[in-house]
Amino acid sequence: MRLEQLYAFVNYCWYDWSEQITSMERLVDLDFEWILPGHGRRHHTDKDAMKKAMRECVDWMKEQ
Repeated sequence: MRLEQLYAFVNYCWYDWSEQITSMERLVDLDFEWILPGHGRRHHTDKDAMKKAMRECVDWMKEQ
């Protein structure tokens, strides 16, 4: 599946989904340009676009 956005899936969360969302929400407030995951694709964009992408990711997670 390719969603053309940042995403996370509840099926792959081994701990607590609501805690994962809380953790991701904290990242929205930080300035960064790269995501270098231990698996999946890396992602690079400017800080403003990253904030938007992270917000969209958190919104996506809340819908799952």
